[in-house]
Amino acid sequence: MSGNGITSVTQAVRVMQIIRGALVMGVVSFAGVVVFLKLSGNAPQAPAIPNALFPNFPLILLIAAFVAVTCILASFVLPGALDTSFRRKLVAQRIANEDEIDVALAQQALSTSIVRGGLVEAPSLLLCISSLIEGHWWGLMWIAPLVALQLITLPTVSGVEEWIQIQKDWMQVEA
Repeated sequence: MSGNGITSVTQAVRVMQIIRGALVMGVVSFAGVVVFLKLSGNAPQAPAIPNALFPNFPLILLIAAFVAVTCILASFVLPGALDTSFRRKLVAQRIANEDEIDVALAQQALSTSIVRGGLVEAPSLLLCISSLIEGHWWGLMWIAPLVALQLITLPTVSGVEEWIQIQKDWMQVEA
């Protein structure tokens, strides 16, 4: 069952925290570069892609904001759908060993955490790019709440253990 090397809940949580931390640091680092470029005067002061109807309209920012809202919603909905699908597959396998079930569920929690983190990281980077390309600060202002969301949803051992127990309870109902 442990094809990817994860053999315990604690180990899975540590990997989740490292990956999610790397996602956050990538966004923070890129935002720092954008801030540096803007403060040094090396970033565009006007949109690089002018809109014929509205010359200073932040079109990329609006697209990025829409993508951010959509991805944030998906980051709460999609993991549940993935978990339900995985749980049903696990029930169909009829695994009797409790430790194997725990490890399989910990691996699923790892996958879900990566998906959730990626769904929040992508629009964060797009917002940084919009600020850089269009010459405004608004995209960077969205970064703080998105980074906070990443940190708030950072997995903990107790949280994953509780999640595993909930999944086991659902598996008994679905069996």
